[in-house]
Parts: sequence; structure tokens; C-alpha cells
Amino acid sequence: MQQKEDLQKEVDLTLNSFDGASRAEAPAFLYTRLIARMESRSASIWSRWVEVLARPAVSLGILFIVLIMNGYLILSNISQEEETTQQDYVAQQITYFESNSPNP
Repeated sequence: MQQKEDLQKEVDLTLNSFDGASRAEAPAFLYTRLIARMESRSASIWSRWVEVLARPAVSLGILFIVLIMNGYLILSNISQEEETTQQDYVAQQITYFESNSPNP
């Protein structure tokens, strides 16, 4: 029974220790210094570009354009290869007929 009373006293002492506690606050000048620092930073052209490119709409738009260009270049390369193959086939046929035709 003595242990329960001692335990209850410890719990009460612990809870009473929070009575004088208050919320921690930063000094008043800290916020003014932070705001002054953010306002005084020079907005260079590079920082403005980074801010624009960091927007999701802009970055996804650029990605979409790059993917479209990539697909176009791949498909145009395939059609050029087919054209070259057809031209090579026609050239082979012409040389075959010229070499096998009787010369007068």
C-alpha cells in the first residue's frame, strides 16, 4: 500500500511540475531579421529562371515537348532508313538488269 501512495505522490509531483511551464517563443527581433533578409536578397535573372522552371506546369510542359521531339526524331530516322533501303534495292535491280542485258 505504501508503494501505491509513493507512486501517486511521484505522479502528482510530475504533473505539478508542468504548471509553471509556458510555450517556448523565439525572440521578437528574429522574425524581423528574417523578413528583412528575405526582402533584401537580390533577385538575379538566374534565380527568376529557376523559380519559373520549378513550377510543375512549366517543367511538365518542357518534358512533354522534349518527348514529342524525341519521338518525331526517332520516327523520321526510321522512315529515312526505309527510304534508303528501298533506294538500295532499286539500285541493285538496275545494276542487275544492266549487267545481264545483251550489249549490242
